[in-house]
Amino acid sequence: MMPILASDAKPCSMNSSRAWVDVVLLIDNSINMGPANLQKISTMASLIFSKFTIGNNASISRDHRNTRVAVISYNLQAKLEANFDNITSLQDLVNVLNGIKVSSNKEANIYDAWWKTRFLEVCNVSEITIENCIQGYRPYVYVFFAAANNLDINAQIQVPISFGQTTAITVNFNTADQKLTTLLNSMSMNAAINQTMYNFSSTSNTLTKDLEWAILQGNCFCDIVALGTPVILFDSANNRYTKYAECLYLDQLTVYLKDPLLMCQFALPWYIMPGQIWTQAKENFIERFFTYNFGTKSYPFYIGYHRNSPQSNWVWYDGTYYTNITEVQGSGYSNWAPGYPINKDDHNCVIVDSNDGGKTFQWKNVLCSTQYSFYKNALCQKPAYDADRIYYELENPTTVERTKFYKSY
Repeated sequence: MMPILASDAKPCSMNSSRAWVDVVLLIDNSINMGPANLQKISTMASLIFSKFTIGNNASISRDHRNTRVAVISYNLQAKLEANFDNITSLQDLVNVLNGIKVSSNKEANIYDAWWKTRFLEVCNVSEITIENCIQGYRPYVYVFFAAANNLDINAQIQVPISFGQTTAITVNFNTADQKLTTLLNSMSMNAAINQTMYNFSSTSNTLTKDLEWAILQGNCFCDIVALGTPVILFDSANNRYTKYAECLYLDQLTVYLKDPLLMCQFALPWYIMPGQIWTQAKENFIERFFTYNFGTKSYPFYIGYHRNSPQSNWVWYDGTYYTNITEVQGSGYSNWAPGYPINKDDHNCVIVDSNDGGKTFQWKNVLCSTQYSFYKNALCQKPAYDADRIYYELENPTTVERTKFYKSY
């Protein structure tokens, strides 16, 4: 694995006090967990959420945020211990967790607990018909504290759970249980990289710190309608895959436009500019993700590398808002195909192409206008939303002006 460079992507915010996320704690209280581990969960959660602003009255447009927390326990069946509306302070959360006792049941119905989260996510209630639901438009984080997998129904959990604005975190309190370990691995799988993420052992001496980090990773997302994917790279310093605050989207147009910048802003106004590829690590991620999801239909696609004339330098589009696009040199990384860039006056934009079925990508300079190049795909990019950067009209998404999509604090 290559070390991550500063130019790969911007890290997701670690500002817990400004998080804007719904967290559901799903706690196995079957006899397999034991009272000591239940106390450990309570103590650990108290330490973690003391750094978050717990409440239910966030107003993003006024720069007020909070984290909502709900709690579900499960043994033979799952029980909603507290809904989001029941926990308005850290002390409320501590009281709920300390009230959970070990059941006499040995069965651990993880499926039933997972199923109840579906109602919480969509409706913010324990059980209700979908027609009566009001969506909260926050990212969701499910934290599973599990000690057993001894019911066949658990195999019906739809995995991976992490998708779009939903993140699954798992804590294994019984690593000797191979069925449990396999299930938690699959539950915490991330489809974008086909790797397990946010899957921890209860015996880890960094568990409290890791869970805080993972929750804030869940607060780092791309869009309320799950458009685009965050950049995920392997962090060799911490020996784990990490999500970064940068979103990519493959724009596949059916109209002609004069350059890649307009391609991204025309179809998706909240995607700011054509994508940047400043390192080999990021290009490797793009190769794996887009080839796996789109196959040969993904390439060739435009990126943001371009020149303004044959005499000028190659530069990248850069910016955090669609009205402040600038040009920067980048990191110096490039991946030209043999014989490229070719010396033609009007070949001033760059596509990523592949000659081996998407296993490796190469860059070629081509005409900028899609009408004459006949290339209609573009890799588009924007900052992710996180604790410091938020879609400030998420509270009322039906009346959003799509060009007012981004606010940085």
